[in-house]
Amino acid sequence: MRPKCALTIIITVGLVGCERKELDQCRTDLAVANRRLDELQNGAPRQLAAAKALVARSEFQQAKVQFEQLQQKHPGTPEAAEAAAALTLLEPKILSQQDERDKAEASRAALEKKKTEEATKLMVEEKDAVRGISFFRHKDAAKFLNTRTDIQLYYSARKNRAENLFFRVQYVADEWLFIKRITIKADDQLLTIEPRSGSEFQTDNGDGKIWEWLSSGADDYRDQIDAIIRAKAVTLRFEGRQYVKDRELSVGERRRLAEVISAYRGMGGTWTGDGAWSQPTPPAAQSPARSTVRGKAVEEVFDMAIDDGVAYVVTLKSGKTVTGTLARYDDTWRVETGTSAFVSVPRTEVRSIALSPAEAVKRMKAAQEANRPSWDQPTVP
Repeated sequence: MRPKCALTIIITVGLVGCERKELDQCRTDLAVANRRLDELQNGAPRQLAAAKALVARSEFQQAKVQFEQLQQKHPGTPEAAEAAAALTLLEPKILSQQDERDKAEASRAALEKKKTEEATKLMVEEKDAVRGISFFRHKDAAKFLNTRTDIQLYYSARKNRAENLFFRVQYVADEWLFIKRITIKADDQLLTIEPRSGSEFQTDNGDGKIWEWLSSGADDYRDQIDAIIRAKAVTLRFEGRQYVKDRELSVGERRRLAEVISAYRGMGGTWTGDGAWSQPTPPAAQSPARSTVRGKAVEEVFDMAIDDGVAYVVTLKSGKTVTGTLARYDDTWRVETGTSAFVSVPRTEVRSIALSPAEAVKRMKAAQEANRPSWDQPTVP
């Protein structure tokens, strides 16, 4: 071997040896630093102080874990002895706190069950005997597409098990809009309802009315539905080819959506959105005096179920009365007085609405008949 090559090998081996020694020293120094850092962060005094802070915040379960870790890591220290004493006092508090949580959860579950039961009573079932399926809608929702402008949820079920939740928005008026989209203003949030790819707003007309609607699976508009339910004020803007029409949704209309979701969930349906109604109903005493319909304010009657094909007597503020079947528009009652005759009455001009005398007598007789004992019932002594 040449002397020059041998010298190169000796120098290289020496350098590698030095690098290994320096690397080993670095590793040793790092381990020492980590131990010191751990002692600073998790030393017995510091760990004891952290556990006590958790107790002060009533985070008893987390404090228990901290005390136990202290005992394991620093056995025989004064802090470990203090931790043992603290654990003895902590256990009853943990049990009491868990008991309170269980009671709160039971109360929440009971309240949710009650809401579901109440919401379920508000649903109307329509059966499709051919397909063996039922559809459930809110009793106060528009029954037909041409009944009135409305926004609603409804769901299908088989064998008392909910399947699909559907969403529908419909517009009823005297003139076409040919709706392209709906803009929602929910408090300060803006959202849109647009037909999904390959679909569009449907249209139809008859008896001097037009109606336009969009139906879809509710999941397609989950964010919009939740925003409508949560908001304190909601306005829908129906945007047509040339014109727009704004409509403010009432509290009752928005509450209906939440009630349908509650009933849907109660029958086993899954809704991935929120759907919870948390807005309190204002006391009646705070409402100004207004005309009434069956004991409710005229402004609220748009949220009530009006029976189709039933005659009502509408009394105007002028004292004039109009008798006929009713249909609702944005701010107008349409009283159909004959086969092709109708009268449009602004909501603000209505003093009261009641069943026609003939219809009232008919219902009274039906109620009496329903309460009359049958021959199969035992005679009361």
